[in-house]
Amino acid sequence: MNLHRLQLFRTVVEKGSFSLACRELFISQPALSVQVKRLEDDLGLKLLRRTRSGVAPTPAGQELYGLALTIFEQLDRAERRLEALRSGEAGSLAIGTSHTGSLYFLTDVVKAFSQENPTVGFNIMVDTVPQVYEAIQRGTIDVALQWGPGAPAGLTAVELFREPFGIVASAQHPCAASGAISRQAFLEAPLFILGYGIGEPSFIEVHLLQDALQPGRITRLPSIDAVKRLVEANLGLGVLSRTSVERELATGILAWLEMPGFALERPLLLVINERGASRLLDRFVAFTQQFARARRPPSKAGG
Repeated sequence: MNLHRLQLFRTVVEKGSFSLACRELFISQPALSVQVKRLEDDLGLKLLRRTRSGVAPTPAGQELYGLALTIFEQLDRAERRLEALRSGEAGSLAIGTSHTGSLYFLTDVVKAFSQENPTVGFNIMVDTVPQVYEAIQRGTIDVALQWGPGAPAGLTAVELFREPFGIVASAQHPCAASGAISRQAFLEAPLFILGYGIGEPSFIEVHLLQDALQPGRITRLPSIDAVKRLVEANLGLGVLSRTSVERELATGILAWLEMPGFALERPLLLVINERGASRLLDRFVAFTQQFARARRPPSKAGG
């Protein structure tokens, strides 16, 4: 079906007159009549009938007019959608992150972005750091949220902020009221931390080793939630990012403990493969940077 002829027919029906339709369409009446006649011939149907005041659709013409309204409404919607995709106001993003505190920040920023951009969809990949980086290098995901200090070669890293990590304890811990713990008390307490790959020490363990702060009992657990649950039960201490325990600190379930000489930070990065850049990705990166600035954690642990 010729859409141009269908649009001409629609205008004739809405105006109820060839002459009025010609004024609307800036076309001569003979040319308009020819186009409508060709549409009737193409369809093998009589679409218009003459009336005293002009023209009116036949039953077949009335049905075609209803279909035309639907067709052009769908076309308008498609054009608006395509323009939104071109401008980055619609579409979908695939984002990767690991089973760490970065996931807590990611959920907050995606929620905030979705509230301002309801036509944008998200696919979230949560996996090990190597798997996330492999996915962004393959182009399976558009952007990753990971801890620094850097990203693999060929990828662009945008630092959002430096995240403080600190010692957390149950609200029932003897040191919770003062918000401070001695090095000796830390060394004597069981410590729960997030485990990494087999034989692969976490950056927290490396930091503790460098500062001679390795407790005698360290338990590596598969998730941050597992660490928090055991710490909440007052079975030991944890070392976690501030972002991952904000809710528990605010509700008084956990306490953030200061310790002399203990200062641990790590940069949180947005990692991008420039080959997959798009307007939507640019908008998300800019939004995330602004979101991070608005809620930038303190530069020192516990501050």
